[in-house]
Amino acid sequence: MKTLVVELDRILHNLNIVKEKSKKSKIIAVLKGNFYGLGATEVAKFLSANGVECFAVSRIEEAIELREAGIENEILLLCSTCITEQAAIIVRYNLTATIGSSSSAILLNGLAEQYGVKVNAHIKIDTGFGRYGFLHFEKDKILDTLKFSSNINFTGIYSHFTDSFGRNKKNSKLQFERFSQLLNYLKTQSIDYGLAHISNSCALLRFKEFNLDAVRVGSALTGRVIIKNKHGLKPVGYLRSQIQEIKWLPKGYNIGYGNATKTEDNCKVAVLPIGSADGLGLEKEKTLYRFIDKLRYVFNDIRLSTKNALKCHLNGKIACVIGRVGYTSLTIDVTDIECKTGDFCDFYINPMYLDKTIDRNYL
Repeated sequence: MKTLVVELDRILHNLNIVKEKSKKSKIIAVLKGNFYGLGATEVAKFLSANGVECFAVSRIEEAIELREAGIENEILLLCSTCITEQAAIIVRYNLTATIGSSSSAILLNGLAEQYGVKVNAHIKIDTGFGRYGFLHFEKDKILDTLKFSSNINFTGIYSHFTDSFGRNKKNSKLQFERFSQLLNYLKTQSIDYGLAHISNSCALLRFKEFNLDAVRVGSALTGRVIIKNKHGLKPVGYLRSQIQEIKWLPKGYNIGYGNATKTEDNCKVAVLPIGSADGLGLEKEKTLYRFIDKLRYVFNDIRLSTKNALKCHLNGKIACVIGRVGYTSLTIDVTDIECKTGDFCDFYINPMYLDKTIDRNYL
């Protein structure tokens, strides 16, 4: 038995901090990746009830799921597309498109005309990320798209920071300057581009001067940001599992893969049916690729296998994982803890790695 417990009161706590930090900027709640594993549909309903009007997702399937669950809020699709079937879904499901190229604008504009509607869209500017968006210096293309897409109602313009979590502000400042220069140019051309936004969660928390008409926040709402948490955010979600088996092991007995850990004395252990497949021992920071990060990953792997750094809550006490975390199971040291099979253990994990099929319990 495994359940992800999602504390809605913590999401609300984090939302209130975001509101305080964003001041007058509109909040766009980013629900990508099933809202980082916490469950996009239920969280969207909760956020909507607490004043959030606009959501954003990264994939068209995520937008469809929200619409079919009855979410009527504005949904911004953060990927530009030149695929006809996807553009048609944008029109049919009343999504706010991202336009990141002349080709995507031509396709969506033509489909909107065919359906006899006008489609809302934000135009995406690539200020240094190299993914979706017009290059920031392609002013003529951007201007022509905004002026001549007669069936597209441009309600926003945005870009995305590459390193708002980094120590050096230089690159974020450069991207912001590039974006600002383009906005100023469009103003000289009497273009109304709608809401301008570039700040994500880390930028919102670190660089208030970059907040424009709107801010896009996702990880800040989960309470799990990849910068030092100095703002009182509370991590949301913990994985609950049950003890399947309890046994005594003799001194010097191996536990887990790789023979990396042996018992220092006679030891009572409990076995649980969860592991790295459920996000145990995985961290969001492992998506970073600086050399210092790679060294940290190696160090943490060694630490986890020898010093039992991963812990859980069991019957009001803290139990340590002993041995390497397996893919679907692990062992905890319960020598000094009164427990029995069926007792619950709570792990504070990063839910973005948790399989979508695992039940979510919203409290």
